[in-house]
Amino acid sequence: MSLQIKYSKELIKEYGQVGVYLPGTPINIGDIITFDFGKNIFGKARPLGSFQKKNSLKNLGVKYMESDFDNDADTYYFKSSGTKIFDTGVNASGDLGNEELPKAKGNLGIKLSSEGSLFILAIDCNFKRIENIADLENKINSNGKKMIWDDTFLVSAITVASKALILQSKTSSSEFSISGDVQGIKTNSANVNADAKLAIKTTNGNAFVKPWSDNVTLFMEVMKFEKDVFEDDVNTRDIKPSTNFGASELIKLRSVNISELLNDK
Repeated sequence: MSLQIKYSKELIKEYGQVGVYLPGTPINIGDIITFDFGKNIFGKARPLGSFQKKNSLKNLGVKYMESDFDNDADTYYFKSSGTKIFDTGVNASGDLGNEELPKAKGNLGIKLSSEGSLFILAIDCNFKRIENIADLENKINSNGKKMIWDDTFLVSAITVASKALILQSKTSSSEFSISGDVQGIKTNSANVNADAKLAIKTTNGNAFVKPWSDNVTLFMEVMKFEKDVFEDDVNTRDIKPSTNFGASELIKLRSVNISELLNDK
């Protein structure tokens, strides 16, 4: 299993949410995206792994309303099984990982013990969404603009962290040294605020590192675009499904069954 699929499935298993991969990649509500590496063995599109932006509702001229961020300020603190956090016993007072940390308060180590294993610390996470999903189908269909809808998803909500640090091991074992305001991580409470100073350095192995960064988009909610083909029965005036050439098409938005993604091969 690839690193990006492992990342997605870890977050789905833990939180029931679709992770943004790579974390912090720019994405907005209303974006229309594909997951080219997320298809199963039968070619079915799934919201797993990295994504590619194809279009947006804004670009199509489809108007919609966004909620404000909810200001819940949630914290996500996740460690894959086997992850070890330990005090190195070294007082850091200088430059670590190209970030100057005068008066650093501590130094700890993190060891990820398998390929694809994760460490995530994301604080002050807030959520916003499209408010008028029910109206979108009509607006999209009445808009009249054509595009290739196959295997596309609509980003209907996002969760953005005020600050986040994310590590994923690319090798069977990776180790890191973190210097700064690390006490909240040491105590396993994730009691870290947005003003904390953290610097990180990979000391062993190879890993993806999203350093302690501002405004990291962590999760997204998506809905799948699907085409319904129909025709108007001139005898009954009923709208019914059709496979006839030249029949009309309607774009529908379908919810994604998140739990199925864990077992789908």
